[in-house]
Amino acid sequence: MASRTRLRPLALGALAVCALALSACGGSDDDGGASTKGDGELTTVKVGIIPVSNLTYLLIGDEQGFFREEGMKIETSMSDGGAAVVPKVVSGEEDIGYSNIPSLMLAVDKGLPLQVIADPGGGEAKEGADEDDIIAKVVVTRDSPIRDAKDLEGKTIAVNTLNNVADVTTKAALAKRGADPAKVRFLEVPFPDMLPALEAGRVDAAFLVTPFLQQAMGQGARAILRPYYEVKPGFANTAYFTTRAWAEEHPELVAGFQRAVNRSVAYAAEHPEAVRETLPELTRMPEEVVRRIPLGGIDAAFDRETFETLNELMVEYGGMEKPVDIDAFVHEGAMREPGGAT
Repeated sequence: MASRTRLRPLALGALAVCALALSACGGSDDDGGASTKGDGELTTVKVGIIPVSNLTYLLIGDEQGFFREEGMKIETSMSDGGAAVVPKVVSGEEDIGYSNIPSLMLAVDKGLPLQVIADPGGGEAKEGADEDDIIAKVVVTRDSPIRDAKDLEGKTIAVNTLNNVADVTTKAALAKRGADPAKVRFLEVPFPDMLPALEAGRVDAAFLVTPFLQQAMGQGARAILRPYYEVKPGFANTAYFTTRAWAEEHPELVAGFQRAVNRSVAYAAEHPEAVRETLPELTRMPEEVVRRIPLGGIDAAFDRETFETLNELMVEYGGMEKPVDIDAFVHEGAMREPGGAT
């Protein structure tokens, strides 16, 4: 087995993130950008990652040699959340980063020149999936009087970040179920603190994702909404991104990265055991916890409909002034059909 991509020590942080850093754009060889080697040698590409399950696909693909075959040496650096990744990419400290798409849309809305370049794989389960494979749910305690979406009117829901993917998709799911999102209060609470807040009655419901969701359900919590799934089965809300300047300066690296990532996702879909073997290293979770984590939609839909849906939701519920220009925001080679092909 090839040597593991280098990981720095980490503490498990939020699984969904907000990124609104306002810094100058960079990315040259002198300021920490990709270092181009001579013919036949590998080019180092610095990738900012966070401890979430679908980033195992990148590590697995690196072990399989997919990036080396594209002439790249992947060097990862770990952050607790994407809010810390975006400024590193914008400043040129890292070449490529990982974040959720609504955060990147908000950053573009604020004037940052970011571009989505690849689908990391992973996301919500596809239509017809088992209930246990759905990775994001709004839950209440076992003895809560809340039974349906309408009962959430006048109540408080904990979300990890306001005006982002959690509350935006929850509002859309509420409206779809006939409830008025304007009558629901959202409170920002870190994921690890949500279950204690719910049990103490500080909030009435909580938007939880894997693995916190499984912990809550194991303690008797009941699901009221499935926001990602109800917005779009196969919903994919994360991406690899860079600055538009870096993408324009390194077209061959971007294309090679896309091909290697696509191969990595396809390999992970065919070898879920490799994902579970890699999860403990990435997340620092015990193996007995990892075994219970649903892998969701490894090959989730990363298509134009995803970006159009998020554009609409972020303008309606997320505080964006206007939709982002999808053609400028998403690199032409980023869209990936199921199975790993672009």
